[in-house]
Amino acid sequence: MSFREDYEAFFGIDNLVRYDETVINNLTIPSYSKRFLIDIGLPKAYYSEGWIAFNVLQDVPLLGAAFGDVYSLPHDYLAYRVFCTTAFEDIGIGGDNVICFYCLDEQTSGRVIQVRQPFGGPWVAGLLNSSIPQFAEFLLTLRQFDHWLWQRAVEEDRSGRPFRRSEVDLRSRLILRRLKRIDSEAITSFSNQGDYSSWEDWIHQSIIHCGSSL
Repeated sequence: MSFREDYEAFFGIDNLVRYDETVINNLTIPSYSKRFLIDIGLPKAYYSEGWIAFNVLQDVPLLGAAFGDVYSLPHDYLAYRVFCTTAFEDIGIGGDNVICFYCLDEQTSGRVIQVRQPFGGPWVAGLLNSSIPQFAEFLLTLRQFDHWLWQRAVEEDRSGRPFRRSEVDLRSRLILRRLKRIDSEAITSFSNQGDYSSWEDWIHQSIIHCGSSL
């Protein structure tokens, strides 16, 4: 199965939001990133088992134009193009509730930049992925890992088969290895940015959120 087939099968074609071709073709990003946004799209569904929700912005506005009046964002970030935001599901999406902006940096060939505000701190930006297709492949890989964790936890409840620490550790290492193959630059950069958790930390948080006591 190709990545596209796996991606569409996992998220569901009807749950993928495709972006307006006129808008995307005007962006200064690689053609393969444009085609991905136009032809395949990004999930509008929830991830991390429903506790964070995506809000896809199909018009991909400038960060400053769309949100500069609401948030005290650094001037250097205002020219980023926002393609989606995230918010806690129980708080809602929009207004002062946005916790993270996912942006395209047209000055660096369409790299995916995450702009977020650590609790009590200023807004910070960092490289998340080298391109939109790599961002999508990271989403799929991490969501599949979440799904495996929850399925394994349910199986433990039903059958009593132990949910072993070694089993989770092995799967975690395989996931991290796959992420490195997809986008090694992003793994290295993200894990060395002081204002962000490493990808290893993100994977560990998935284990905690699945309800495992391991």
